Amino acid sequence: MPSLNQPGTWLRGRPGDAAGPAHPFLKLPGSNRLRTLPDGLWLHFSPSAGDPYVDILGLMAL
Repeated sequence: MPSLNQPGTWLRGRPGDAAGPAHPFLKLPGSNRLRTLPDGLWLHFSPSAGDPYVDILGLMAL
């Protein structure tokens, strides 16, 4: 649903399709070892081509 408070597009990255071969994960830039597979991952993409950005919301269960 469009939101006046936060325009743009939300995309769910996790949990994804269990039958799918790939699941997105978070890692430090340039690192091959330090990564985490969050329990929930949402991406919010900017609606403006002049000001492109992506907000990442990661949820971890403890």
